[in-house]
Amino acid sequence: MKRPFYKTIRGRLVLIVMALILALGIGISSASYLIFHRNLQKTLIQSTETNLQLLSENIDGHLDNIAEFLSWCQYNDQISKFLMTEKDSENYASVTSLATDVLNTSYLSNPSKNYIHRLVIAGLTRQDYLQLVSANYSVDKPLPQMIRELPFFEEYLEIKSMDSYTFQVIEEPFTNRKAEVIPIIRPIQNPYGVGNIGFLYLSVSMDLFLEELNAYTHEEGNELLFTIGDTFYMIEEGKAVPLEEPLTFSEFSEHYQVRSSTEVYSLPAKGAETIAVVRPLSFQGCSVIQTISRETFSQQFHQYFLLIALIFLAIMVIGLGLIAVLTNAFTKPVEKLRKRISLIAGGDFTQDSEILWNNELGDMGNDINQLARDIQDLIEKRVEDENQKRDYEYRLLQSQINPHFLYNTLNSIKWMATIQNAPGIAEMTLALSRLLKNISKGTSISVSVRQEFDLLNDYFTIQKYRYGGAITMEYEIEDERLLENEIPRFSLQPIVENAIFHGIEPKGQAGTIRIRLFSPEEGVVQVDVTDNGVGIPKEKIQELLLDGAPDSGSFFRNVGVSNVHKRLQYTYGEYYGLRIESELGSYTKVSTRIPRKEIKMEQGKDEGER
Repeated sequence: MKRPFYKTIRGRLVLIVMALILALGIGISSASYLIFHRNLQKTLIQSTETNLQLLSENIDGHLDNIAEFLSWCQYNDQISKFLMTEKDSENYASVTSLATDVLNTSYLSNPSKNYIHRLVIAGLTRQDYLQLVSANYSVDKPLPQMIRELPFFEEYLEIKSMDSYTFQVIEEPFTNRKAEVIPIIRPIQNPYGVGNIGFLYLSVSMDLFLEELNAYTHEEGNELLFTIGDTFYMIEEGKAVPLEEPLTFSEFSEHYQVRSSTEVYSLPAKGAETIAVVRPLSFQGCSVIQTISRETFSQQFHQYFLLIALIFLAIMVIGLGLIAVLTNAFTKPVEKLRKRISLIAGGDFTQDSEILWNNELGDMGNDINQLARDIQDLIEKRVEDENQKRDYEYRLLQSQINPHFLYNTLNSIKWMATIQNAPGIAEMTLALSRLLKNISKGTSISVSVRQEFDLLNDYFTIQKYRYGGAITMEYEIEDERLLENEIPRFSLQPIVENAIFHGIEPKGQAGTIRIRLFSPEEGVVQVDVTDNGVGIPKEKIQELLLDGAPDSGSFFRNVGVSNVHKRLQYTYGEYYGLRIESELGSYTKVSTRIPRKEIKMEQGKDEGER
């Protein structure tokens, strides 16, 4: 029957290899793209952060110089004396002159003096003041009063530290000439008491930011921004243009190693591929920002896509060649193997040397030849087994005669003892008969506790007459339902036998064996066998459970106490088994722990065979 191409081995092989090649090509291409994209993104972010760090360090240098100058002005003794000297005082002129000189000296020595647009130092209520102003920005007006009337004067004056400042950009309020400045107002405290004696007003020129930002170079398509307070500014044609709406940053999905103070965000409003790298400045609320646009990635991807296409094409060519080689290498040998199997199915079990190639298919051919030999041997053995079956059936029938003969003989002895008024012999013979029948005909691995007690009674009857009635056995049953619990066959007899031979007999006097059946905890059944014999040394108890050799005088020579312990643990787990407690010269108690499990009815069928 001719099959469709896709159902043949060759067709499936071609389809599987093609699928693997396509998956491999797509997988390699995708993985390469993702790796390249991630590495490119990482490189761009880290290089941008490095450039922003250099930019921020330059701006921070000027801001720090200005902050140091501010602090010097706040705590300089000459300036404090000027503010504390009344205008009508005799030394007012000399104090004012000296304060002006030290102020000009400190100003001229400051590396960032060009960015100090105006400095005014005045008292809280006085109209006289000290002033430093850049060229062409002086004004002949009552500046202290104008400064005190600024809407943010009181708020700025109350701020304890510049770290709490909310900086803002305003138009120069004292001249008609337009100039954007950042105002700073700080209190000057009384060096000899509590409270403020004046204030200083300093305005920072926006040129401090613009000169550094205009010197910063970045790729076309990316944007350079900075923030002062809550306002975002963009650099356009060398000027700072405030944005109408603040930028909304969202968490960036990737994590790259950048400095702890640098933040990387995504800008949804700018597009899915737009990234913002933010570097804070030393003034609170001020920072520089550069965006990385989608076009920056696209310029690199065009060249990379060509490389990916060439790799994908090379993988496809290699895959097609591999398909041709594999189909030729597998199709003909598989067809020979199929024909050979068909011949075996038709009854031809001869060996075929043509399918023994020096490869894995040759191993299959060797296995097929071996299969043919095994089938032939199996057929010959089946014929031989059929011939022996009759002999086995006859021998099995013959083997069943001996136990029946033994049971009948023991029954005859029992009746003779009864007729001759020897009840002990009759009872002992009956117990032996039942015991042998239980051993020879019992097929179940597990029996009920009731059946195990019956076997124990038969065994004890024999031992009772052997010791002339010097041994007694008592039962204590907590719950009659526990008699139907499952227990492995012959679990208690070796324990009782051990109690008689090694506990009571060495004592040389009458003894008692007490058997207690109870449930010590939920899901557990326990049978305690306690004798009042000589006891067992503590160091021998563990040996008794580990020693696999049964006692030489044992009635059941193949079942010992250690055998029972191991059998219980193999059957139910390590939590169950035997526990031995003993005191020399007083008693020995062997506890058999088994799980609470009522035996199934079919497992108790041996009881009816007794």
